[in-house]
Amino acid sequence: MSSPTPQQPAAPKPIRSANLGEDKLRDPTLLETLQPGNLLYFAFHSVECWLFSRSFSKIIAAVPFIIVCVCGIGGFWWVRHSSMDPVVQHYEEAFNDAGKSGNAALQETCLKALVSLRPTDPQYTMRLGQMYIGQGRLADGYREIIKLAPDNRPGHPEARMWLVKQAVSDKPIQRLSPEEMEQQLKMVLDAEPRNTDAHQLLARVYVNRREWNLAERHLTEAASIRPDLNLEVAQLKVILRRPAEDIKSVANRAAEALQSRLESNRADDSVRVRLADALMLADASDRAREVLVSGLQQRSDSEALKTALSNHDLNGVQVRMSESMLNRDASLPVVVEALKLAPGNVRAVQMVVQLKAIGGTIPADALETAIQHWSSEVEKNPTAPESRVLLSQLLMAADRFEDAAGALEPVIADRPLLKLSRAQLLLKSDKRDQAIAELQAILDLTSARLNEKPDDATSAAVQVEALLSLERFAEARELLAKFTPTKELTDVPDDSALALLYGRACIAEFDRMTGFSPGSSPESPFTFTLGDDISVPLNLLRCAIECSSSTMQGIDRLARLSLSEGPVVEPADAMIRQLRMDNQAGIQALNLLGMHALLMKRYDKAINWLELANSQARSRNPQILNNLATAIVRGRPGDAAKALQLANQTLELIPDHPDALSTRGEVYVALEKWNEAVADLTASLDLRPKNPIVHRLLEKAYTGLNDTSMAQEHATRAKAIEDALGQTGGSE
Repeated sequence: MSSPTPQQPAAPKPIRSANLGEDKLRDPTLLETLQPGNLLYFAFHSVECWLFSRSFSKIIAAVPFIIVCVCGIGGFWWVRHSSMDPVVQHYEEAFNDAGKSGNAALQETCLKALVSLRPTDPQYTMRLGQMYIGQGRLADGYREIIKLAPDNRPGHPEARMWLVKQAVSDKPIQRLSPEEMEQQLKMVLDAEPRNTDAHQLLARVYVNRREWNLAERHLTEAASIRPDLNLEVAQLKVILRRPAEDIKSVANRAAEALQSRLESNRADDSVRVRLADALMLADASDRAREVLVSGLQQRSDSEALKTALSNHDLNGVQVRMSESMLNRDASLPVVVEALKLAPGNVRAVQMVVQLKAIGGTIPADALETAIQHWSSEVEKNPTAPESRVLLSQLLMAADRFEDAAGALEPVIADRPLLKLSRAQLLLKSDKRDQAIAELQAILDLTSARLNEKPDDATSAAVQVEALLSLERFAEARELLAKFTPTKELTDVPDDSALALLYGRACIAEFDRMTGFSPGSSPESPFTFTLGDDISVPLNLLRCAIECSSSTMQGIDRLARLSLSEGPVVEPADAMIRQLRMDNQAGIQALNLLGMHALLMKRYDKAINWLELANSQARSRNPQILNNLATAIVRGRPGDAAKALQLANQTLELIPDHPDALSTRGEVYVALEKWNEAVADLTASLDLRPKNPIVHRLLEKAYTGLNDTSMAQEHATRAKAIEDALGQTGGSE
């Protein structure tokens, strides 16, 4: 039986033309099609026609496919729009468990999955990069993190901060130029204007580029967010030499903020150290020391506090030494104690060595703690040159020259300067032949280098040091003359290191030529062996005075020449008159002339020269004030009141200095103020116990007080010291 033929859809009603007189069909216009009656009619009959023209058995066969498609589309929509938080949490937990078990491979897999699940969240890429770096895969880690810091998009501030911080670390993975660091930090601040770390690092970039105003601006911005950072602002203002009141005001704000932080956590050593630094800048040195001492009482094993207290005391020494070199003896015990407190403080080691180099006397056992510390550091890392150099310097300061040379031996290969230092130490020990051989080897090495590169100032400096050690002074000066660009104006090299060596060479050659000994007694005129041409030694002194490092030594010898006898006196006086044209050099020349005249007991000359020097120095030079007070009290006892005024001025500039105390004690003896004299002279003896003159003055003071037993005790001590020194009346 055949199936019935599906009913055909009815044709649209014809539209008859109104303009024609007969029936005729035509297509509807667009407006006619869009009319609701026509549109619904057309749509309904089109669907009806399609349905009745289909084979329903085939439609039923396609139903499963239709269902799968509909469900798939629905499932895809659900996956795209459902929350990923449970999946992310699962991977986070798996990552943490892998970390506890030490499964690095699983950690990496989890992080990569998290990166793919959350591609717009930078924290997972950042963690992946940091994990690579922690595993030593520096290139892979850097590559992941750099993805988060594109040049043309804001990127991830944390990644940009990491890039800059690693660049300024001791061992950067990838160095960045100052401009690149500036760009990264500016982009961080665009995203996070209150990021104090970014402000600090950007200020550091500007400081290195000497763009001081920009550095100050960013540090000030950081301090407005974190008030304790006013400490860094104050430190920068010190560098910029801002007004003292401005520095003090900012430092006080820092101290207030740091005090609050310390009160909330008194065990935080870093805050305590920063508070002490702020108080120092606020002119509250005593409070700063109290803060550090208080911390050490609570935590006696804190190396940070020990080093900070050591540096605090060293800062005071540095200030006093900058005021006058006469503070050497008063400063030395402070530096030694600072080194005992923190044996690892490199700054303390360097200051001990410097004070020793300018004539300071260090007790034999004073450096033992520091020597033991650096010996243990050398044992931990035998190939580290820094530790060995510091140990060698301490041993040299303790007059253990052979041990000092031995400390350098393992690290001198390919280091000419260390070879030179070792050879110089051997010269001071009993191994002179070995030292000379090593110095000659250094000369051969540096000569070869200078032949290849004649303008190599470093090699020239090493060669000159070796020549000076071998007492070949003329050769040293001849070599240094090659580095003088304007020989018609001066013989002194432009390079500061070479100029220092040139001054040393001139002084050494003068001393050998004239027979002068720096240790000769200044109490009587020295007889110089000048030869026929006195212009040669005078020219050596002129060159030495032109070198700032040897100016004082040159003027000292010139003053001794002026006070000697013979034809050299007149040209020496002429040179001194030339020096007086330069205010500072003139002051030094007049002071040394007065000092030598004072020691020769030519008091009228001494007073005349020292008064001129004091006038030019505007009563601000403690050495001149002290020498003038001594000359007046000895040469014009009737003017002892004026001498007392000068002695008081000296002690205001250099408190507790043994020479200043002994001078005022001598003035009190002249004024017969016995108790005051005993107080000052006893305090001076505490710092210089082997000064026979002070013992003689105490003998007079106790005699004035009718204490004959103490007077006799000091007389006995004075004689014993004078006999030991081979003197008859003591020395200045």
